[in-house]
Amino acid sequence: MFDDSNLRNRHKKAVITAAAIMITPLIYVVVAELFLINIEFGDMVFPLYRKLRYFLWAAAAIDVIVMSIVKNLIISGEIKINTSKAQFHGKIDDQSKRDPENEFIQRLYRALVISFACWEAIAMIGFLLFLLGKDRTEFYAFIGISLFLMLVHFPKYDDWEGRLKDFLSE
Repeated sequence: MFDDSNLRNRHKKAVITAAAIMITPLIYVVVAELFLINIEFGDMVFPLYRKLRYFLWAAAAIDVIVMSIVKNLIISGEIKINTSKAQFHGKIDDQSKRDPENEFIQRLYRALVISFACWEAIAMIGFLLFLLGKDRTEFYAFIGISLFLMLVHFPKYDDWEGRLKDFLSE
């Protein structure tokens, strides 16, 4: 059996973190709309916009595909991300070997933060394209893709609990 309070606390932090990251694309929408209200573009379009937009669309698509893979690799432990202060200062913290449950919960949290940051980057790409090419439709498509991915992968306690139980039963 596992310690439910540790999982609940980390999940609560994950929900707060995910919600905070999800606010960013909405801020981009407000800024873009204020930008349109206050500035007349005329025919001003960044000269390399047409070529750059294909590159940025490809970058966003790669982000979606790679992040799905990387998230699972982080959770499985195949990609190790060490963030403790002791490890940065050359002192190896052996806590994860003593408490595999806590280490797995940390991997769930790290995977969430990294994946949400990458999916937020999709909204950022849309905002950049909007600033360069003043295309609202494309901008809202990127915002929609970003928010959709975040909503689909929003941390659900039951999912985290099930993953932890599966991990502990191995």
